[in-house]
Amino acid sequence: MSAFRTLVRSALSARACGDCPFIVPLLCAFHDEHVLMPSKSGAYLVFPYYARGDMTTWLRTSSPSVCHVRQVLKCVLHALSFLHEHGIVHCDLKPQNVLIDDACNGLLCDFEGAVDCGERTIGLFSKTLRLGTPTFIAPELELALKEHRHPHPSPASDMFSFGVLVQDVFGALDGVCMPAEVHSICAACVSEHPRDRPTARQVLTHKWFL
Repeated sequence: MSAFRTLVRSALSARACGDCPFIVPLLCAFHDEHVLMPSKSGAYLVFPYYARGDMTTWLRTSSPSVCHVRQVLKCVLHALSFLHEHGIVHCDLKPQNVLIDDACNGLLCDFEGAVDCGERTIGLFSKTLRLGTPTFIAPELELALKEHRHPHPSPASDMFSFGVLVQDVFGALDGVCMPAEVHSICAACVSEHPRDRPTARQVLTHKWFL
């Protein structure tokens, strides 16, 4: 029964993000009582299949234009803005957690480590902290871990990860140099101090995204 309750809470959490078109939607959820493996809970969430795969696969197989890359990054910013305005920090933003649909929109996925800063959501958005991929972790979170302090993810730590993601994306584009406008966005997002980083909403107003 505990697995089923966890499933219901997780499903409700995923539904809470359903108002944003740039977050992968939950199709359904179910619990299989006949799962025999002790390591499996038997709880399942079902999401759409995206043939283009994640952003890393898309960059490798599709050789997208800068225009399409900008479109995907803009979708990610809209998703982050939505989450942050609802008190939620993703905590694991990276190209592998951005799926690409047939219209070249980016959809944010994998909320297993997301944190609710305002305790207004349930389920997947747990107060239990699971930091994401090391390369994308903000320096203040790394420092807290090194000093054996409890890290406090924030929208600013997500924005640091966004800056690293953008650098990774342009590094994967053959023969394409990062535009000066994008370089300025990245530099601001990966600022050492969280207060110096722009919000997702502010980056969306940058001329490169207009």
